[in-house]
Amino acid sequence: MALANIITLNGKWAQPFDPNFTAAGEFDIISGANVSVPMMSATGSYLYTHDEGFEAVDLLFKNSSLAMLVILPDAGNYSDFENALDISVFQSILESLEQKTISLTLPKYSFGSGKDLMNTYSRLGISTGMVEGDADFSGINNADDL
Repeated sequence: MALANIITLNGKWAQPFDPNFTAAGEFDIISGANVSVPMMSATGSYLYTHDEGFEAVDLLFKNSSLAMLVILPDAGNYSDFENALDISVFQSILESLEQKTISLTLPKYSFGSGKDLMNTYSRLGISTGMVEGDADFSGINNADDL
């Protein structure tokens, strides 16, 4: 049994972006405004598809079965695409991916999320589960060192 309070993915791309090819570029945000951001560029063989209203590329992580699917709706089409996106559209996109040599440019990014789970734990009746020295999980396991 494990109780975790941190989940992280620090994956490396199967086809890494060379930092020497990262340069400032223009990126259209949802509001329609244009911002200058660092853009990563690479040319390679990727799982790729395009159809009316979008392009998509599947970026694989090194030594893993994990991937990140990037879907780019056509300019000015974000809301319509978002409203139409459901599991069948998503599945159709996945099924249409084909290995192709493409020039890929993406904004450099990082993302994270933080949430204080102490209130959630408290509502579940776990008041000291994450307090070192005070945690007592003897009710779910007889081991003394949990």
